Amino acid sequence: MKKHPSPVDQSGPHNLIRTAREGPEASRAHVSLPRGSRCFKPNSRTRQRIGLASTPPFSVAGSASPRLPRAAAPAARPAPQAAASLALAPAVARSDTPRAPSLLAGVSSASGLGLGSGPETARQIATSCPARCVCAAMALVRRRLGSYICSELCGPVMNQRLYSSRVDWKQLRPMILKRIKNRANDYPIKHMIPVAREVFNATEIVTRGVSTLLQVVPVHSCKFCPEVHIGAVGHQMKSCYGFKRMIKDRAHEWGPGCLNDILVPVESFHLENTFQDEIKHDQRFDFTRVPAVLELCHQAGAEIPDEVMHTSGTLSATVKGHNDREPAAFLPEDLRFIGQRTLEAWERLRLGVTKLLLVYPSKVCEHCSEVHIGPSGHKARMCGVFKYEGWRGKHKWKAACVDDLVPPKIVWHQRPHDPPVLVDTGRDYYGHAPAVIELCMQVGAKAPPKYHCMMKAHGLAPLIK
Repeated sequence: MKKHPSPVDQSGPHNLIRTAREGPEASRAHVSLPRGSRCFKPNSRTRQRIGLASTPPFSVAGSASPRLPRAAAPAARPAPQAAASLALAPAVARSDTPRAPSLLAGVSSASGLGLGSGPETARQIATSCPARCVCAAMALVRRRLGSYICSELCGPVMNQRLYSSRVDWKQLRPMILKRIKNRANDYPIKHMIPVAREVFNATEIVTRGVSTLLQVVPVHSCKFCPEVHIGAVGHQMKSCYGFKRMIKDRAHEWGPGCLNDILVPVESFHLENTFQDEIKHDQRFDFTRVPAVLELCHQAGAEIPDEVMHTSGTLSATVKGHNDREPAAFLPEDLRFIGQRTLEAWERLRLGVTKLLLVYPSKVCEHCSEVHIGPSGHKARMCGVFKYEGWRGKHKWKAACVDDLVPPKIVWHQRPHDPPVLVDTGRDYYGHAPAVIELCMQVGAKAPPKYHCMMKAHGLAPLIK
């Protein structure tokens, strides 16, 4: 319950009567307003009762200042700057510091009441209306304290510029749509055309080199899983999980390998330009499927013949290993040259694809190996992993990397000090290597140093029981 002020409250009319009878010094000594309270403003009846009918409010009794007319009363009201000066006047007048004269001069000059300037005028203001000065001073202190707290706590937010949009979006929308439609005019980028040509040439060298080496080096592929082994005899490690992943820890059943076992085919839809309309589900048979690397080179500006673009898949299926027939007649020096050239072309291929992916956007599905060369994925519902879910086989696209377009196909690496047949008990000692690197090393090519850690080139051999 709110407590009412008592009759002896110094901020009530009794203090005003004392001010009128005893002078302003008594008011200065006894006035102490509670925090947040307002000054007492007596009405006309109260002024007649205490004998102040002929004096203006908050003026000293007996002063020579006459009461202003009713029309001139608003002009005598101090401005906000003057109220601030009046608020600082009592504190400055009671200050004993050396800075008091300068502060008093500033208060009197900033008052704006036409009372002159100087310390005497400021003291006159402080002694004439002390109650109003105290209230104004408290208000000024609260205002400055609030601004300081806001600047300290909300500084980064308060200092930000707020932009008001006054643009007519109905007029701006056609311009945005036109720019999106014409953005294909900026592609292909001229500086990336040589990179695309180099990637295309490296692809041709790798394909021919691997096809040649498959006629000399035996390659084995499992009949029930994607496992591949490069060597005279397949390893005996129990890591087969079947074509439906229904079993595990089973020995592999080896068969002859082919080009697709070394160079994993990754296909995508062939587009006329990079920013054409999205492919709908009903349009999935209207676009041909081509290798993803060639499609990336085509969109980057490389000129690829149609017979190469559409016959790469058939070439990969026809090239097989020589496991059961006589190897082709090649000199060791020729095989070493072919292997080293193929290995270097493989490195240029991966480096060039990495550069092209920084400029030309490509997407890959998170749930399957579907790749799309373009800024956004297609709408064909071909994701077989979640075919019966609520989204009905839609792909979940993410940004593609070089391993999505050029899979390395990691295989086991057989070192010189390893046994002739890799057994399951020594799988912690054996190393790995990409299939192309392992194939080239079988004919004497030197692998780059960055693969030595993966291959465990200087690791220990398993213990022989």
